[in-house]
Amino acid sequence: MGGLPATLTAYRRTLGFPINSIALVAGRVNLNNAVRTSKSRGRSVAAAFAGAFTHGHNPVNDISGFVGTRTPLLVVSSPQDQAVSGIQNGLLLATLARKVGARTKVIGVRGPHLNRQYVNADIGRQIGAFFRTHR
Repeated sequence: MGGLPATLTAYRRTLGFPINSIALVAGRVNLNNAVRTSKSRGRSVAAAFAGAFTHGHNPVNDISGFVGTRTPLLVVSSPQDQAVSGIQNGLLLATLARKVGARTKVIGVRGPHLNRQYVNADIGRQIGAFFRTHR
């Protein structure tokens, strides 16, 4: 579950300097969705995000209050991904980011979680181009 920590690091600017852009590839950013996938994941989320996830509060919904709220975002998502729902994770984040004025790009792929459609040279080139555009 690296999607949410990496995204929050960029949006909150906790490294002390701005992150120029974010690429989320099949990333989980919705804790409410995560805790519903299994009991063990629910316990994992509670342990890892205890301060940020109290009483069902989902930090991704706080995007409008983050320092780096307009950080450009690229999301790679597949409607067939049953491990990480794009609609409830990356596509949700893209919608929230657009609402606060962030430049957002979505790359739709096909197939299950992190299959060859997610991880291939073409997607890598598109991610690289996105990062170069937002240096």
